[in-house]
Amino acid sequence: MNEPEGIKEKEKDDYPLKDRVFRVLYIILFLIIFGISRFLLGWIIFFQMCFDLICAKPNERLKSFSLGFKEYISEVIAFATYQTNTKPFPFAKWPGE
Repeated sequence: MNEPEGIKEKEKDDYPLKDRVFRVLYIILFLIIFGISRFLLGWIIFFQMCFDLICAKPNERLKSFSLGFKEYISEVIAFATYQTNTKPFPFAKWPGE
């Protein structure tokens, strides 16, 4: 269905090129953070396994951090896949605070 030119122009004005470019730059930043987060996730898993083997139970503080970390990763994915316009931490509060 063809829309009138005025509607197409209005949609472009609501989401200017400058905003789109900044969003792409933020996504690139969050993709770098996501890569670092994968590395951190590996360490969290390793330390929890060690606590489980040595102390016979997982570390509660690490479990609490992991819950916020999981939510943070979810927020990064939602922003990078255009599901939300809300930028994750450090531009917003850490999940769970």
